[in-house]
Amino acid sequence: MNSLLMIALLQGAPTVPDTWVDAIGHVETGGEKDPDNAVGDAGRAKGRYQFWEVAWIECSKIRAKHGQDVHPYSKATDPVISKEYARTWIAMCQRGVSLELGRPATLAETWACYNRGLTGFRRLGFKLYRMPKHTQKNIAYLSKIK
Repeated sequence: MNSLLMIALLQGAPTVPDTWVDAIGHVETGGEKDPDNAVGDAGRAKGRYQFWEVAWIECSKIRAKHGQDVHPYSKATDPVISKEYARTWIAMCQRGVSLELGRPATLAETWACYNRGLTGFRRLGFKLYRMPKHTQKNIAYLSKIK
């Protein structure tokens, strides 16, 4: 997805509650003892929110457009900075899925977009049951959180 589309999706995005941000951080690190320094996806993702560098860069563009602080990818392990970046990215995902579905996206649907990208989740017809088997435990967990 290009930056302009992501920026358009973020405009008017709802406020993302801390419970959602914290829950996504929990599932992304899978109970790591030191989640802020977690490394995943064969070294391509880092921090509690498992940001890939390309996503961090796109998120930085969104944040800059909205006058928010922007930080280098090396800060993906900083608990305060990465949480704010995650909140921005989650808001973009929530807004994008909500627009596609014509109703507010649930936390689980929002995470599916966070995990697969909007295009990837669209390829699955925005159906949570079509997400990979290894993600179903996370979907069940997130579905219980309001």
